[in-house]
Amino acid sequence: MFIGLIALSALVLSSCGLLAPPPVQPKPRTDTVENDLIEFTRTVLTPVKPGQEFTISVKVTAKADLRVVLIS
Repeated sequence: MFIGLIALSALVLSSCGLLAPPPVQPKPRTDTVENDLIEFTRTVLTPVKPGQEFTISVKVTAKADLRVVLIS
């Protein structure tokens, strides 16, 4: 009887989500590329799920005088 009560309690708690693992917190992923003219850094939070909106941060640091910077 006592074991059945424990099993029933665990079932109720798991169906309420109280025993579920915490959600995965996104972690920033940063990629950096550089050459003689610029240093380019891109940061995005991962993981990203299908249909989810997300923000990408881009930082470009000039190492020389530039007239224009194109990002594609």
